[in-house]
Amino acid sequence: MDKRSSWAKRTFICFLAAVLMISCFAGCGDSPSEGSGGAGSSEQPPSEASSAASSPESSEDAAGDSAPVKLKLFVENTWWYYKEWAGRIPELATAATGVDFEVTVAADENALNLLIASGDMGDIVLSEAISRMNDGQICYDLDSLAQQYGMDISGIGEVMRFVNTANDGKLYSILCGFSPEKVMEEYEAVVEGEGVICRTDILEELGYKQEDINGIADFEEVLAKVKENYPEMVPVVWCSSNYCRVPNILFGARREEDGFVEQDGQLYTFIKDPKMKNAYMLLNKWSRLGYITEENFGFQTGNEDLEYFLAGKAFANIYYGNSAEFWNSDILPKANADFTVTQLINIWNEPTAEFIQKSPGWRGLYIPKSCKDPEAALRFNLWAWSDEGRHTLLWGEEGVDWTWSEDHTYPKLNWSFENPNMEDGMKYWGWTNHNGYDNTAPQKSNAGTTLASYEKLTSILRMAPVMGMIRVPPDTQEEVIMNNLKQLERTERINIVTAPTEAEALAAYDNMIKMAEEIGANQLVEWATPFYEEKSAAYEEIRQLPG
Repeated sequence: MDKRSSWAKRTFICFLAAVLMISCFAGCGDSPSEGSGGAGSSEQPPSEASSAASSPESSEDAAGDSAPVKLKLFVENTWWYYKEWAGRIPELATAATGVDFEVTVAADENALNLLIASGDMGDIVLSEAISRMNDGQICYDLDSLAQQYGMDISGIGEVMRFVNTANDGKLYSILCGFSPEKVMEEYEAVVEGEGVICRTDILEELGYKQEDINGIADFEEVLAKVKENYPEMVPVVWCSSNYCRVPNILFGARREEDGFVEQDGQLYTFIKDPKMKNAYMLLNKWSRLGYITEENFGFQTGNEDLEYFLAGKAFANIYYGNSAEFWNSDILPKANADFTVTQLINIWNEPTAEFIQKSPGWRGLYIPKSCKDPEAALRFNLWAWSDEGRHTLLWGEEGVDWTWSEDHTYPKLNWSFENPNMEDGMKYWGWTNHNGYDNTAPQKSNAGTTLASYEKLTSILRMAPVMGMIRVPPDTQEEVIMNNLKQLERTERINIVTAPTEAEALAAYDNMIKMAEEIGANQLVEWATPFYEEKSAAYEEIRQLPG
């Protein structure tokens, strides 16, 4: 992800970066993990990480009568929706915590490393560079700060502590996007993920409806008719941010383009996932039949797929499970489009489909050593991870923007979750801290195609967070190998998919695997396997705990 800091002294940093980086990371370990060990109808939601990491004092008393503390918040994601801490929802958060923010959003992918090198990272950092940030030389750990300032975090559940603990045994953040399996079950929660949408008018003109497409063969039947009847169209495109993962899921392969995956009891690097071979061959078949175009591999802005649709050049889009509702309610009306799209929910009925959710969280709020007021930063983070904080930042003000369902398992919003009020600062600040179900729970209030799509994905779910806990440490040979494998796959997948014959596609795939082994793919597995086996056994003992 891209990063930036308006307070980084660019010229001085560039001169000192190399020297400072060495000192910053002198303590980085070479173990394979950044993790080590260690709904219902009640009046209160089942407790888990966020409620366990409860605010040290009530929101009414947190700020007191004094003026808010102004902290610097650096956001690593260049696409972040908000550039300032403003609006009704951020004001509620400031009133609850006594913390206001000066926000800096990253401008390029080098900004975070430059901040680390400079030693001035501000007061709170929102980052997906988990291996980099889980470092005691760079950030404060939560337990030490809580002890120093008398704040109670003892309620953090065993599962959440397990998946978030760094390889040095310390806890630096509670990562966004994960809830224990027991909590997901109690909430009857659904997972968010990939999906397929298509032009509704053309689907109906060809004599089909969503329910008719129950897997790959049905989808290909429709694509063949699109190719025949609409030769000017590309039957299938995909958004650059999606990386065309739907075929992976249809064959039970990995969804990420890095890391490790376990298949049938064997650990693999992502590039050697044996189930990916079928996904590559499917895409090669589509390429040879003219269902997809090589030009799609050059998409970069995240908008080219929409441009194809608006120009009448595309029928189907490999995108996300909420895409139909989002496009139909927001994107297409704004573009004055004369068509709508349909979510192909039943495509996940393919017998080999499996949705592997291996992430124990992907983004965290960190308190760097440069923080001028660690007590205030911790106070804000603990509130953000609490039920009140999570719900306020993501759903809005209870009783004003939403109310609980009768069984207290999901919010009933009085606003569109796909089209939030940006002036009020709705929704997206909640992407700093939401758990595994907060971001999908609002879909239950309207029972639309997004909910149906997420329910279908959940029906083929395999939760495996220990796979995601294997993170190559920064500035190591393992990181070099992993980065080289990612670059190899980005290049060779195009050669596989666009090969003119199936035999040549198979040969290109075999060549990629051979090069991956020469780079060190098997070496990485040997390095990661002992940790994976140890942590998998430990996780099995606690996986059904509620927090």
